[in-house]
Amino acid sequence: MNGSDPVKIGLVSSLNRPDGNITGVSLYSVALAQKHSVALAQKRLALLRGLAGNAATVAVLVNPSFSDTAPQLADVQAAASALGQKLIVLTATGLTDF
Repeated sequence: MNGSDPVKIGLVSSLNRPDGNITGVSLYSVALAQKHSVALAQKRLALLRGLAGNAATVAVLVNPSFSDTAPQLADVQAAASALGQKLIVLTATGLTDF
């Protein structure tokens, strides 16, 4: 979960053709979604749950050094609570954390 621009922070060379070993979803629409961010997080969790065979537990990996992590994480935690979804929060700030 990251609202930062993946091109700007050097994770991929472009959004149209990302390269490397990056997988996942980027919340690139943070400014547009702030008003409905918990509802959007609920929809994303429900979609993930459906794709993962109604998984009982979902983990989210965050980098606490990014300035937008705390509000987004709060939205995901609220969404998980509303859906009755168990959520595990894992943090990593660099390669050594993996």
